Amino acid sequence: MSERTEAALPDGSPPHNGGEASSPDCKVCSFLEVCEVAFREVANAQLSLSDKEFDLPRVKNHLFAEKCPVCLRCYRNAKRAYARLQHGGLPSPRVFLSSREVVVPEAVERPVVKTMAAKEPGEVHYRVPAVPNGSGLNALAAELACYRTPAAGFEITLVHHPRDIDADGNDLEVLRQFDDYLLTLQVNLKGGRSLPWQPRLGIDDQGSLVSSPFSLREVDPTEIISLQLVSWKKRTDIVP
Repeated sequence: MSERTEAALPDGSPPHNGGEASSPDCKVCSFLEVCEVAFREVANAQLSLSDKEFDLPRVKNHLFAEKCPVCLRCYRNAKRAYARLQHGGLPSPRVFLSSREVVVPEAVERPVVKTMAAKEPGEVHYRVPAVPNGSGLNALAAELACYRTPAAGFEITLVHHPRDIDADGNDLEVLRQFDDYLLTLQVNLKGGRSLPWQPRLGIDDQGSLVSSPFSLREVDPTEIISLQLVSWKKRTDIVP
């Protein structure tokens, strides 16, 4: 795909580029999926793919963690095009409340450390130490809690405790800065496998910054070896 590749239009139709739309030479993500990511970041709304037919964490992981050069070039071109369109007024009945997304330039693999013992037989707990000299969410120590569900599978939750709960925890005011954020990360497993995960973060009654749960779907939690944070963004609402 050349640098002349244009973005899909806000109605979901392909661009006009000499009569034909260019398509990337990537077998992982489609041109429309990459444009969908770019449009959502600029306009904070869907372009043409619904959440049911679009795996946002997978595409973001491919872009920002795997750093596919073909898709990144398409993404940058599309984002520039949509930014120009937004400046001129996007043809949509919605009002968009933009929110800047922090993309980790060099995603750091954060090894997990299994704690001594779980409180219950169906639990596995890991410590996720903060990244030395890290910034943002990478500067926060966390716990990865894995619980067996009634369906015999496991759900995992990422928990950032304040210091009044955990001596190795975090400053409460810093945790509050990430309340109501969307996090994109990668769960790395033994054997080179990985799972994309995009949880929502929120402050619970004890002051901990807790993620929404994620189902491992027949994956043994003892196979988890590390986490890799890709990006985070303040969640915003779309006003009709």
